[in-house]
Amino acid sequence: MFGETWPDEPDPPFPESVDPFPAYSEPVPEEIGRRARPDTGSDRAYSRDREVVAAVESGYLGLVAVFRVGLFALALGAYLLAFRGGGYYAQVITATGLVTCVYGVHRYLVYRRVLAEGGPPGE
Repeated sequence: MFGETWPDEPDPPFPESVDPFPAYSEPVPEEIGRRARPDTGSDRAYSRDREVVAAVESGYLGLVAVFRVGLFALALGAYLLAFRGGGYYAQVITATGLVTCVYGVHRYLVYRRVLAEGGPPGE
């Protein structure tokens, strides 16, 4: 039991099982590995579009936080107004929530227009 060696594995029954995909074992020819044409202006514009999309996506993540704060303040303010009366803090919290939500909607429309036009708003 101890000290016994494992028996040698038998040879494969078929030669195909040694290398089932021989085309993949060959190195990639140089013509396939390099670009077919040099970098052109359209490729640079495409990468610029990707940068714009990445910037808008990060802006959307910021909008998530803005909407969460705005909706929370709006709901809390409405709750305080409904159940505790029209106190000063309830009015301030409700106004803060309303202003934050309006700002979020404005920024959302700006980001949507930027994506539709394909560039920053100043260009």
